[in-house]
Amino acid sequence: MKLKIAAGPIPVNWIALGIFVLVSARAMRAVAPAFAYEAPFSEMPILGFVFAYMFSAAVVAFSLLAMIEKTDRPNVGYLFLFILIVGTLARLLQFGTSTIIEDDYYRYLWDGAVVSIWHSPFSHAPLDVLKGTAGSTELQALAQRGEDILFRVNHPEIRTIYPSVLQAIFAFSHLLAPFDLDGWRAVLLFFEFGIAGLILALLLHFQRSPLWLALYWWNPLVINEVANSAHMEPVLMLPLLFAVYAIVRLRPIWASVWFAIAAGVKVWPFLIGAVVWRNCFYDRPLFLKCIAVTCVITGVLFLPVMLSSLDQSSGFVAFAQNWKASSAAILVTERITG
Repeated sequence: MKLKIAAGPIPVNWIALGIFVLVSARAMRAVAPAFAYEAPFSEMPILGFVFAYMFSAAVVAFSLLAMIEKTDRPNVGYLFLFILIVGTLARLLQFGTSTIIEDDYYRYLWDGAVVSIWHSPFSHAPLDVLKGTAGSTELQALAQRGEDILFRVNHPEIRTIYPSVLQAIFAFSHLLAPFDLDGWRAVLLFFEFGIAGLILALLLHFQRSPLWLALYWWNPLVINEVANSAHMEPVLMLPLLFAVYAIVRLRPIWASVWFAIAAGVKVWPFLIGAVVWRNCFYDRPLFLKCIAVTCVITGVLFLPVMLSSLDQSSGFVAFAQNWKASSAAILVTERITG
């Protein structure tokens, strides 16, 4: 099935929902200063914001579920382009704003800076650099240039938890725009374009309307978590979707390659290995090749981690023991419980 872009009017209900998405994104931008790093926690409108953007996400999701069924046809006209433009503008509206209920990006920016000067973020915790005990003049000079970032890294006593593929992306972001949140947001937007392309490829493969892309591209939850809060998940989802696409195209070895790369972004994809290799379980030679490819790639990608000290200051050890999985969820829970 090929995507056909042809002239045709954009339905009024789609225009109205697109305006709603942009208004929601603009409101997100307007409220962001209330969540600035310097703002007192007690004055942050956490519950109001969470309710508002969950409500907006529900409105968009249920509206799209109703509208796509009525507009579901191969020839989507200019509507598909309208979907892309609105979702892109909603993301661009978050540039230049404070992140909302999140501070993970300080670690991203610091790790990227460390890797950019060819030092391992697995070797020294940010607190070691702050105390001057890292034993590196290059790191101390870097700390002076990025002092504001380094002081705001959460859990500074813990060495990084982010594997090597993600570290390379952090470093690229630093080289693009040193210690700059919007530079990191630009990198994430690039990955999101890739995700949109793969979602479209999967929809066409299964002969579904490309309009279903709007469920992702117009989702206020995604816009908030990625474009505003600058979470790294697009870097993970892109290789995972490549793996999914390889699976549906019956390319198990390529699926294993992309699966291993995804695990080099974040560890949890290891939990879905059975899905990746499901189609080759009964072809033992092929199955062993897939396992071997995965083991070799992940072994190389995790070598820097294994060469570091896996003690209580290791992010991987801390995560395995008692890491809080979602700082936003923790903050919301604390606000509700008082």
